[in-house]
Amino acid sequence: MEWRRPGSQRAPLHDRPPAARTGRTRRRRDGDRHGLLRLRGHPLARAGSHGRPHAAHRAARGLALLHVRAAHPVRGHRTPTQRARGSGRRAAPRHRRGRARPGPAEPGADHRAGQAGGAARRGPERNEIGAPVQLEFGREQYVIASQKAGGAPFEREDERALVTLAHVASETARAHHEVETLERRANSDALTGLPNYGAFQRALTDANENRSYHEGIALLFIDLDNFKKLNDSHGHRTGDELLKAVAARLREEAGGGDFVSRVGGDEFVIIFSDLDNLEQAKASADRIIEAVAQPLIIEGHHVRPALSAGLAFSGHRELDAQALVEDADRAMLHVKRSRRRGGPASGSGVSVSSHRSTRTNEIVARAIREDRLLVAFQPIVSLDRGEIWAFEALVRYVDPEIGPISPPSLVARAKSLGLMNELTRQVITKALHAADEFHRVEPGIRCMTINLELGQITEAELGPFVRNAARTHPDISLCVELNERSLHAVTDELRRDAEVLQAAGVVIALDDYGSDASSVGALVHFPMNILKIDKSLIDDLNDARQREVIKALQGFGDNLGYTVIVEGVETHEMAEVLTGLGVRSAQGYHFGRPLSFEQAMKRLRRSGAGAIVDA
Repeated sequence: MEWRRPGSQRAPLHDRPPAARTGRTRRRRDGDRHGLLRLRGHPLARAGSHGRPHAAHRAARGLALLHVRAAHPVRGHRTPTQRARGSGRRAAPRHRRGRARPGPAEPGADHRAGQAGGAARRGPERNEIGAPVQLEFGREQYVIASQKAGGAPFEREDERALVTLAHVASETARAHHEVETLERRANSDALTGLPNYGAFQRALTDANENRSYHEGIALLFIDLDNFKKLNDSHGHRTGDELLKAVAARLREEAGGGDFVSRVGGDEFVIIFSDLDNLEQAKASADRIIEAVAQPLIIEGHHVRPALSAGLAFSGHRELDAQALVEDADRAMLHVKRSRRRGGPASGSGVSVSSHRSTRTNEIVARAIREDRLLVAFQPIVSLDRGEIWAFEALVRYVDPEIGPISPPSLVARAKSLGLMNELTRQVITKALHAADEFHRVEPGIRCMTINLELGQITEAELGPFVRNAARTHPDISLCVELNERSLHAVTDELRRDAEVLQAAGVVIALDDYGSDASSVGALVHFPMNILKIDKSLIDDLNDARQREVIKALQGFGDNLGYTVIVEGVETHEMAEVLTGLGVRSAQGYHFGRPLSFEQAMKRLRRSGAGAIVDA
């Protein structure tokens, strides 16, 4: 890295923008005969460079070429400072900070000290000046100025500037090293050197969230049996040595691809990643446990570690990776309990957990692929006419093995499995077929609303499918409900996609308006036809503020031609208050809970489109 005078062709480093600093270390074009390194990426280049040059940098601008030379033995010769002393000139003072300590000193000091023993560290050569600098912990180097701008001889001020610059660089490198050391200590177990519990939790989250759809992970939870008994009989020193030996074996057997951590006194975990199936994880676990359980000698005692281990496998991304820990821990405890009930009193074993979350993911994936999802329908009514004019389609699934899966869990798992678009296609198809039947029984029912993710309306996702579905059912208005919170990330392209849907006859509803983090911007920046007001805005209609908000939103919709639907109406009294505020459409348990297709058809045939069903 070069420093040149302001009038030269290249500006000094500190006058260049940070983007110009590549952070790479380049060798000299002459082949780096003497181990001379450019300073890019070194703390020497970064020291004091937070927008303004350090004083040492400013002073060093007259030095045209600076580089770092690795220190190594060489027969000495006189440096410029030594020559200055011989000529009677006063040498640059030794730099001290408080008390004597390793660090930048008078140029040539180490050189002279080594010379007394017949050898020296490689310092500045003839016509150079230099100062010791520590850019890497435990390795001393020199920062060397081998040329001065304009070819003028070096002066005492040049040497002082170089010493100061080297000191700043050494201090910066030392600070970086200390920060790295603190981070390493904060994330490591002091006894074994393995990552600690906090580091394990972060690694587990990362392994779960940053894997592909088909990539499995597994967690092996390991407990040392009878560790307290060993501590009591042979002392804590022996126990500590056993823990260190087990940690070393785990690290060696796991290799570099798996994460090993000590999470408790005698508890360890291993995260296996990039797995295809449970059998692969079980084979790795058995191999590791067998190797770690081999006899060893500690403090003169023959010890054979006995391990209880539980293995939990996850074939798909988990909603909560902590469930893997709980399942693996439960499987490990099963091994311990089996020993108490008469199982093997010694030796080691691995118990495999039947991880429920993975089972649930597989059940959801199978239900979607085999088109076994159900759709429930909740009525949307006109308050002034007292009739149903639309239904909202809601996905449901009840598994014969584990029972109902909650809709939020069903949707979340479909997202994590990469099956959300397929789920939505099935819901749209079944809902529109049901809407045709509802319309035949009650011609006034002409709308079916379906929830979509904002990103699903694009051309690359479900946009073409939705438009085609709307054309296929001309007697039904297909309404796409988009959650208001998702519109915070809306782009111009998404707005255009929404307008394309509207042009194809698809109705767009803004759902859950008024819930947490709602924005007025969504009302004015995104195309829509229906505004659905969240139930949280009517949970206390005795509050005048809530009534005024509802009245204002209804007026907003009337003025702009939007249909306003208030959700969460559960009582006759709430419906009466809303009617008095000018609200004309509502949805909620007061008008009906979500019903299966058969139940909804039965209601329509028995009571028609009436908003209220007599008990």
